[in-house]
Amino acid sequence: MEVRPCKDCTWYRAQIEGAAKYPRVRADLEALFGAHLRRAHSDAERAARRRA
Repeated sequence: MEVRPCKDCTWYRAQIEGAAKYPRVRADLEALFGAHLRRAHSDAERAARRRA
């Protein structure tokens, strides 16, 4: 079974790629993407949401 990336992940990757010439913007997008990954895809966060 193949797991498809979520739409937000795809969006962040496209924006980061498009910001290659703008280091500050790219860094901001990478930080936001990291926060998204921790919030939406971390095992600890998913377990906490199941308990709630």
